[in-house]
Amino acid sequence: MPFTQAGYRELVQEIMDRGYEVRGYGEAVPDERQLILRHDIDMSTQAALDMAKTERELGVTATYFVLTRSRLYNPLAADHAGALRGILDLGHQIGLHFDASFYPDADQAEFGAAMEIALLESFFEVEIRAISFHRPIRELLDGPPEFLGRVNAYGRRYFSEMAYVSDSRGAWNHGHPLEHPCFKKGQAMQLLTHPIWWWGDQPQSPAERLFGYLHAAHARADRALAEECEVHEPGRLGLEDVGGAV
Repeated sequence: MPFTQAGYRELVQEIMDRGYEVRGYGEAVPDERQLILRHDIDMSTQAALDMAKTERELGVTATYFVLTRSRLYNPLAADHAGALRGILDLGHQIGLHFDASFYPDADQAEFGAAMEIALLESFFEVEIRAISFHRPIRELLDGPPEFLGRVNAYGRRYFSEMAYVSDSRGAWNHGHPLEHPCFKKGQAMQLLTHPIWWWGDQPQSPAERLFGYLHAAHARADRALAEECEVHEPGRLGLEDVGGAV
């Protein structure tokens, strides 16, 4: 199955065809044929919105984890906020994708996470029910079930008591999900994907996918700079502007 939107649709459909039902955090039971769809938005909110539309077509919902301190996107900026609101309007949930590296110690990290949760909740008028960690250190994996009263997506219930599969760095580095032994055991699965790797209709290598993302981001910055300052002449870079969020 290629890393495309059609490939993602085929993957989720195949898992459901094996008797799995999609469930959310707090609902999935480790020893049942249940599937949690998790997406960490590391780069592209537009790719996330495209994935959310694919899931809507399948009749399933997922949780999209949002960075608030990303160097690549601002969730409060109009285009990105619009994409995230579109995800919510499709019936999905958002969670906090927390980067603890911004904080010097554990106490400051808890304070920072609480602040970031409050930001997302107040801006998007939703309840943040789950947290995933961005580039988690080993000590956070297979940890306690909750963090600040929210579901810890890396808690042992979701990381070891049920199957955990990730497309980190654009590949199934720990085996393809359809080859996981959980299917024989009737065990639940948390399927983590990063929308950027599935963006578009044509199969590409991870490096090619990132180059396309960078191209679109440059074009978007070119357009935004022209809108902010009339001195700038857009289009001189020769980049195709896809419009909207990246």
